[in-house]
Amino acid sequence: MTAVGKDYVKILPLMIYQAVKSAQEKYDPDTPVIVDRHNDASLALGEKLFPTGFGIPVYMGERKEN
Repeated sequence: MTAVGKDYVKILPLMIYQAVKSAQEKYDPDTPVIVDRHNDASLALGEKLFPTGFGIPVYMGERKEN
């Protein structure tokens, strides 16, 4: 998810809320949730949203094909 613009601080939590609400309607409560974290900000958000049962640290990398 990406929220851009001056109101991103308000929009991003609403996007997360809608995603969780949709998932609750579609999946069983015991379905595992995997959050793809790609930077320190998303890691911090994940730790705040999911304080228990949080996954392993993220390792970042990049590769270019010729």
